[in-house]
Amino acid sequence: MKKKLLTGGLWLIIVIILGSYLAYAQEDSTEGVDIMVVIDKSDSVNWNDPHGEILNAMERLLNLSIGTGNRIGFVVYNDTIIAQEHVRLINDESDVETVMNQLQNIHASRGTDIGLALQTARRQLELDDYRFGETALIFLSDGWYEFSLFNLNRDQSDVMEDVHYVLNHVSFPIFAIEYRMPSHQNSASDNAWKDEIEGRFFASNNQRLMEIVDEVYELIITMAYEHRRTTDEVQAVVIPQVRYRHPLMLEIIEPDEGGTITRIEFTITYFDVEALEANDAYINISEVGSGFTVTIENPEEVVYTIYYETYSSDPLHPEISITRLEVREPLVIPFDLIGFVLTGTVAMIIIGMLGFKLIKSRKIKKTLPKLTGQLECYFMEVPTGFGDIPIQSWSASYLSSQNKMPLSKLLRKISLASKMPETEKIYVKMNLNNTISIINKAGIICFKDGCEVKEKEIIMRHNEGLYMVFLKKTIEIELRARLK
Repeated sequence: MKKKLLTGGLWLIIVIILGSYLAYAQEDSTEGVDIMVVIDKSDSVNWNDPHGEILNAMERLLNLSIGTGNRIGFVVYNDTIIAQEHVRLINDESDVETVMNQLQNIHASRGTDIGLALQTARRQLELDDYRFGETALIFLSDGWYEFSLFNLNRDQSDVMEDVHYVLNHVSFPIFAIEYRMPSHQNSASDNAWKDEIEGRFFASNNQRLMEIVDEVYELIITMAYEHRRTTDEVQAVVIPQVRYRHPLMLEIIEPDEGGTITRIEFTITYFDVEALEANDAYINISEVGSGFTVTIENPEEVVYTIYYETYSSDPLHPEISITRLEVREPLVIPFDLIGFVLTGTVAMIIIGMLGFKLIKSRKIKKTLPKLTGQLECYFMEVPTGFGDIPIQSWSASYLSSQNKMPLSKLLRKISLASKMPETEKIYVKMNLNNTISIINKAGIICFKDGCEVKEKEIIMRHNEGLYMVFLKKTIEIELRARLK
């Protein structure tokens, strides 16, 4: 009896120890890593990877991550950001299928902007609280990284500035996996930035591509293992400080005495600010004591935006004061004969312009008596820091003053319009039956009544709206017709 009890006790101890070990092993094996995958969907991919082998590499990486605790995210880019997804756990095959369905519905087109892609991936990882020492970024592309001038607001120097900023500030390794058909292996552009990353790999067939994915994945897992082992030894985890970039608005106030401002100087007092920068060359920033001096030469805008970086995600509230203002005095004309002549000339010009406008308005009304109402524009989402933008509206008579009018002309007073170059190829036309045509020659994605509209010319009647997506989740507007 004692022997049976002893044997049963030993088995119980073994079961408890084994269960504890398995629980620890399972917990340890599900720690996982964070991997952000940046996927090239520019037009050159259609030529270099016609069969979509690059996406096979992504699927392989997802399958390797099932049930491991890995978090996988992605950024899909051309010369804009087409799609992005935060890092998420890959628990089973349904998660793999969900991600791949998203990616397989994206078609390659337009140019290439790797600077924008890298910056977006960096910011997304920071928002996701990526695991320091256990995170990596993988480029999946055809290796053609030269910037294409589809985006009129950026050039190659802007792209490379963003690239080097990321390379110099991130704490995680970057790997580039490039796939091209065998006939194109020697035709890729040469970019020096690729020599600064941790690894660059080439493949010209699917088998080699899968081998490279396995090799890079093993490097990342090894890196994470070494980090955890070292951390356990020193009993401390070093977490990098993340900088957050915030906008700051500087308002140009008209001088009380009139005249034109030729130079204005702001003093900005900060605490815990790491950097202050501006995108405009005519804005000069210098650090003075515990603050900064910002000088703007010949300001033409009402509000200027500069940016500052802090280690806090919450914006600061600095003290801003105007310390210097140089004004060109207005021209004073003596009230004499010359004044009378000039005043009379100006009055005649104004009367003539008003008369011409009245005649033209009557002519339009006589020719097109049914044209009434207006076209309204709603900005559905506004980039952080720009504040609310009021609803824009244009009368039917104004729209009918030209055969067709580019949307860029209607939005010219909106500062956000510079980020929508496609509006140059979107036209608005007033029709005789008091409807409005939106002619979409820019290929912008449009929705009407909740359904995507494929036609280039879209007819809008009273109280109908057209939703236009210029940059998903960033710049989206709605045009709505209010016609009588």
